[in-house]
This record gives sequence, structure tokens and C-alpha cells, in this order.
Amino acid sequence: MLSSIRKFSTSWYAKILLGIIVIPFIFWGMGGVFTGGNKNVIVVIDKDKFSTQEFANFVRSQQIANEKINSERIDQFLSTFIGSKLIEKEYNNFGVKLSDNSLSKLIKIQKEFKKKNKFSRTKYEEFLIFNNLNAVSFEANLANQEKKKQLLNFIGGGIIPSKFIVNDIYNKINQKRKIEIINLSDIFIKEIVFPENEIEVYYENNKEKYSEIYKSLKVLEINPKKLIGTDEFNDIFFKKIDDIHDLIIQGAKLDTIINEYNLGKAIIFKINKFGKDSNYKTINDLPEVLVKNAFLI
Repeated sequence: MLSSIRKFSTSWYAKILLGIIVIPFIFWGMGGVFTGGNKNVIVVIDKDKFSTQEFANFVRSQQIANEKINSERIDQFLSTFIGSKLIEKEYNNFGVKLSDNSLSKLIKIQKEFKKKNKFSRTKYEEFLIFNNLNAVSFEANLANQEKKKQLLNFIGGGIIPSKFIVNDIYNKINQKRKIEIINLSDIFIKEIVFPENEIEVYYENNKEKYSEIYKSLKVLEINPKKLIGTDEFNDIFFKKIDDIHDLIIQGAKLDTIINEYNLGKAIIFKINKFGKDSNYKTINDLPEVLVKNAFLI
């Protein structure tokens, strides 16, 4: 069917007919030829004649607003027009029909025409107005589209699938799986039950695995307010920081430094190497690097 379209559109006959259309388009536009009721035949398919007026109406329905039409675009329109007529003859030959009742149902299931999940006549009318359509032409076009769809489904339904596809689908539908379920609770009860004396012996022989080192850290935050009585990070503050650093190098204890500079009370944390206390709660006030360095000592 599609090959017929291609052969016709590339034939001399099609080019001659195309010339008949293009020349008026170039010199006078569409109005001079198509709007005057010209009944010249543009194409004949199985003794059915289609006029230039039909083709003009088709072009108008397909044309984009303000689109400039040249000979190449007319050629595309003509091929599409012939193709649509060939498909139309095909579904008529196969007796594909769409009743008014079916068309009505088809319109009512369109999402664009629904309001609160129900068909709305107002929505339908708004759609027609917004797209500059009338109900007769829209419904005719929708009916043709549905007939084409049914024709393609009819033709496609007769194609025999390959043996591989048939076997693959069959295997997916009829595949079987053998599943064994193991109740782990029964295994734990039977095999992972140890007498008390075995547990004690194991613990005594592996005490090091259950021991954890905790260290006490005495932490003091030094800021300008505590050290020099102001919030400013000035030269005096940094001079005193250098003095404290020298005292630490000399081996001075933290309590000695606190008393000498009246820094207040230090906070004591008891933590493991993960920065957690005896309740295994993370101490967020301690930087990770400080914890790491404490356990390197």
C-alpha cells in the first residue's frame, strides 16, 4: 500500500498533476484556483476521481498558520493526500465501519473532554472553538483515524510471529520455579544453643575481644571572652595563646593553666575510640580528629 503511494508520487503523471497545482500557487495563491469551484481532477484511484477542491481543503486542514507553501511542500501534501485516500479505500474495501454510537463513545472517553472524570459537553465545545474546528469535520476526522487504526490492527493481526518469539512468550507464561523454604528459627533452636559452662569458658578464653578502652578527656574551650574579657580576636588574645602554648610544651598541667588565666571549669568526657560514651552515645561536642589523637597517645 505504501509502495503504491511512493510509485505514484514519483511518476510522470503525478509530476504533471503537481505542475497544474504549483503554477497557480506561485502566481495567484490558493484562492484563484480552489475557491472558485474548479472541479478539475487531481488524481484518479480505481476510477474514483478526486478534485482539486478536495485537495485544497486537505491542504487547508494540514497547513500550519502563516506557513509559506512552495512546490516541495505541495509535493508533500499531494503524497499525503494520495496516501490517505488509498488507506481510506482499503478500510472501505475491508468493510471497516464505525457506527454513530461507537463514535459517540470514542469522543466521550477522550481526556480533553472530561471534567471531574466525566464527559463534559462544555469542554468539548471549548476544544472545538479553541482549535477553530466544527463538530462535523472533527468527528469525521476522528472516525477516519479510528478506521485506519482498526485497519492496521486487522492487517498486523494476520502477521505470523517468528518461532523464537512464540517460544519466548510461551516460556515466560509457563515457566516454573522450584523454591525451597528453610525455617531458620528451627536451625537456631537446634544448633545454636550452648550450655552456660561453654559460654563461660569461651568468654574466659577470649576476654580481649569483649574489652573496650575508654579514656577521659578534659576539654576546655578558650575564646577571647574567657581569656581577655572581650569578644575581639586581637593581638593581646593571640599573645596569650602563644604563652599558653609555651606552657603546654614545658609540661604544665591543664589545671595549672586554668588557674593562672582564670579560664573557668573544664569539661570531662569519658569516651571510646569511636567517640562514644559508656552508654554508647556519640559525643557530638568532640571533634573526630581530637578523639583520634587521644587514642594515638
